[in-house]
Amino acid sequence: MQIVFHVDNIEEYLRKGKDYNFPAPPDRCPYPDCKCRVKLKKHGFYYRYYLDGPNCVKIAI
Repeated sequence: MQIVFHVDNIEEYLRKGKDYNFPAPPDRCPYPDCKCRVKLKKHGFYYRYYLDGPNCVKIAI
């Protein structure tokens, strides 16, 4: 499952990578039909590329 969030400062996000202050996982299942009280776990990161004009930067997701 992916939790989508927005960053205020993309330069800070790119600079910090895995050390960025990512939001805490929700305390309930985010699916509208479920809403079960369960602590979701973070299982790590994967990488994607961010394209900014001619620049290609690898980012942690």
